[in-house]
Parts: sequence; structure tokens; C-alpha cells
Amino acid sequence: MVLLIGLLILGFVFLYFGAESFVRGGVVVSKHLRIPEYVVGATIVSIGTSLPEALTSFYAALHRVPQISVSNIVGSNVFNIAVVLGLASVISPVVIQRDVFSRDAPPFLMAAIVAIILGLDGTYSRWDGLLLLVLLVAFVWFLLRERELPHGGFGESPLPSLWMGIGFLIIGPILLIVGSRLTVRSAVEIAQLLGVSQWIIGVTIVALGTSLPEVFTSVVASIRGNNAIALGNVMGSNVFNLYFILGGAAVLSPLPVQKTTLFFDLPSMFLFHLILVFMIYDRRVTRESGLSLLIAYVAFVLGVLAIH
Repeated sequence: MVLLIGLLILGFVFLYFGAESFVRGGVVVSKHLRIPEYVVGATIVSIGTSLPEALTSFYAALHRVPQISVSNIVGSNVFNIAVVLGLASVISPVVIQRDVFSRDAPPFLMAAIVAIILGLDGTYSRWDGLLLLVLLVAFVWFLLRERELPHGGFGESPLPSLWMGIGFLIIGPILLIVGSRLTVRSAVEIAQLLGVSQWIIGVTIVALGTSLPEVFTSVVASIRGNNAIALGNVMGSNVFNLYFILGGAAVLSPLPVQKTTLFFDLPSMFLFHLILVFMIYDRRVTRESGLSLLIAYVAFVLGVLAIH
């Protein structure tokens, strides 16, 4: 058991440094290409910080551990909103300088609604997965179309070379692949030894481990005053989780949807999406709101433990 816990922690370490490398490389490349800050947060940073969830869920789907795939996605989305953004706003209130409510809230909510509708028949089929991937392309196109490229630079701090950024992009996925394999294997074996369901392990421990990059990125962005990256990272990551990760995992192997998942977990995820939309309606996520999100996450975990 001690060895398995050690391997699980080691997997998280690989996931963290792999995602950090990818995100750093993506940001460097994007700055060289002069992409706006919010687009960096909602696309490149979101993809980078979602890679641990992606590789973990894909690996679980290929090795016939579907509950880890679905629970990891649901747990990560709830964790992103409640804990990642909650912590970021407690440290420094997130002030929103653009109309997130009217531009980004609709596709953000639609992703959660589509995930629920497609799961009503008890499975995410390969056709469902393909549809989600098509919606991902539409989402990225919508995101990029709505924003103009800036004409200025990105500050006075020295910027690493483009080749160094590409190097980070190459190293990151290698570490992520190793980390995802260690995380899933050790988590499943621990669950079997403890007699705990794969869902509980996936929605708590695995979701926490694979969400560490979002935690680090958003908290640091909040400390530095880059609120656009913090909020864009959370909202973008959640949409990528549902469209790219759930869609890709379903294409690899159809994913069964349990009744408890359909009637508790997915609606809970949608509720957190809805709560976030109401919070950003006044263009500010306060410290009080952040604390409320953290408390709500504790309630969610208790509900998962009670139902599953």
C-alpha cells in the first residue's frame, strides 16, 4: 500500500511538471505570436492544464477503466470552479474586464448541458464522442473569432526564445504520459485494496491530482494580477474537458453512464457551472464568493461519498 501511494504521488509530480512545461512553452510561443492574454488563458493554457485529465482519461478508457475516465472529468470540472477559482479569488478578488457573461457564459453552460443530454441513454458512444469533438472545433473557432490580436507587446520582462518554448512543448507531453499511467494504475489498485469504488477514487483523488496544474496556474495568475488568465483557464479548461477529453475518451472506447452519475454527478457539475455564471454577472468574483465555492466543494465531496 505504501508503495502504491508513493507511485500515486510520483504520478502527480510527473503530471504537474509535465503540464507546467507545456503551459510555459505554450505561453512563450503565444507571446512570440502576439496572442491576447484571455485567448492564451482560454485556449493554450487551458489545453496545457487539461492535458493531465486528457491523458489520464484516455489511458483509463483504453484499459477498460471507464469510470475513472468519466469521474475524472466530472470531478475535475467541479474542482476547477470550486477550488481553483475559489482559491484564486480568496487570494485576490477576480475582477473581470470583459463581458464574459454575454460572450463566454453561453458556450460554457452549453458544454455541461450537452454532456448531460448525451448521457441520458446510459452511455457515451463513439458517435457522441465525435459530436463533442466537432463542438470543440466550433468552440475554438468562436473563441478566436470574437477577439482581435493585439498590436503591442507583452511587457518589458525578458522573453525566452521561440525555440525554448518549443522545447518545453516537447518535454511536457512526455512527462504527462508517464504521470497519467502511474496515476491511473496506482489509483485503481488502491481502490481495489480499500474496497472503494473506481468512481470515488476518480472524482476525488485522481481529479485532485490532475487538476494541480489548474490550481498552480490560476493561483499564480491571481497573485500576479492576471485575472483574465485565471478565469479564462478555469472556463476554458472545463469546456475542453467536456468536449475534447470526454469526446476523445468516448471515441477510444464507449463510456457507460451510471444512474448515480446521471442523476447526481452530472447535474452537480452543471450546478457549479451555473453558480459561476451568476457570480461573474457583476464582473467580479469576491473573496466571499471564493470561500462559498470552497465550502460548496466540501458538500459535493460528502454527497459523492454518501451516494457512491
